[in-house]
Amino acid sequence: MPRVDPREAKLIREAADAVLARAADPETGATLTGICRAWNTRGITSPRGKPWVIQTLRSVLLSPRIAGRVAHKGEDVGPAQRDAIVDHDTWLALRTVLTDPARSAHLASADARAPKYLGAGLYRCGRPGCGERHPDRLGHGHVAGDLPHVAGPAPATGRPGGRVLGTGRGGESSAARDVPY
Repeated sequence: MPRVDPREAKLIREAADAVLARAADPETGATLTGICRAWNTRGITSPRGKPWVIQTLRSVLLSPRIAGRVAHKGEDVGPAQRDAIVDHDTWLALRTVLTDPARSAHLASADARAPKYLGAGLYRCGRPGCGERHPDRLGHGHVAGDLPHVAGPAPATGRPGGRVLGTGRGGESSAARDVPY
């Protein structure tokens, strides 16, 4: 049977308790951000040896493995052959808290989800090999090498087209200008 590292188990239990305490009373407990910040300050690294980030901590706390369970394609299929770090009820409570749509303030209202600019998120960079989505009407505006990123849909020829974005280097203008390709 796979063994659980007692030091890691203690940290996971503390994080689970802090998240559930915060959900019950916002004046107590800790946020995922606060937990990550505290662990990183203490030099505690993620399972892959990197600094903790919210997404990693969230995925650990949502993992059925911490409750001694096995999941297949997202469905709980039963007990695992490993020790549980938190009991099943605690894990279910964590799952309820961490997957609650109301936790995402930026997703809470339709107004918050409405794009700021017409076409926002529809345009992709036309520079060969990039293809990044542009979050606003001017695009992401960074450069790779000397080729500026291009906002606007690429023409049917597959060549870049649209507007070239400023490089954003050293006070240069980030205004777009038309460029024939």
